[in-house]
Amino acid sequence: MNRRTTEISQCELTVMKCIWDLKSEVTCAQVMEKLKEDYGLIYKDTTVYTFLKNLINKGFVTSEKKGITYYTPVRSEVDYRTDILKQAKKFWFNDSVTDFVDAVLSLDKVTAADKAKIKEMVK
Repeated sequence: MNRRTTEISQCELTVMKCIWDLKSEVTCAQVMEKLKEDYGLIYKDTTVYTFLKNLINKGFVTSEKKGITYYTPVRSEVDYRTDILKQAKKFWFNDSVTDFVDAVLSLDKVTAADKAKIKEMVK
């Protein structure tokens, strides 16, 4: 499938990651708390509402008012991450799996357990 990935800002992505991590419909207050706990980010509610509105407009979440507004992810984290990794592989590594994997493996020390798991994955 050759689908165009909608661009989202780093701030919108961080909000989206909080929504994915909370694994259910969430309120703005819950997102704000998660931003503070996980990333040390303290935003005014109006700022977070703006990020959430942008994510709705870009097709990442929907909202439903039940006294207060709840936000539910439309796009899955795995789907978005897959699209981003495919784009990176194509752009930075001329679509080469081996160059992409080499770059990832050079980021950190690969443990013996990692090596064993990678060998099993390649089989």
